[in-house]
Amino acid sequence: MVDFFSESISLERIDLLLRLATKGDCSNDERYQALIWCSELATQLVKQFDENEKSH
Repeated sequence: MVDFFSESISLERIDLLLRLATKGDCSNDERYQALIWCSELATQLVKQFDENEKSH
């Protein structure tokens, strides 16, 4: 059985960052940084899924 705990946490972080950037009192620079972080987290998440897929 595959444990998706770390992947779940990554998705929660992406969700939080996007909600804060879109609904929070953020400057354009802060929104831009949040998008960069989300992109980095998503890229890392895709790598994890690919590695899990290859090992099973």
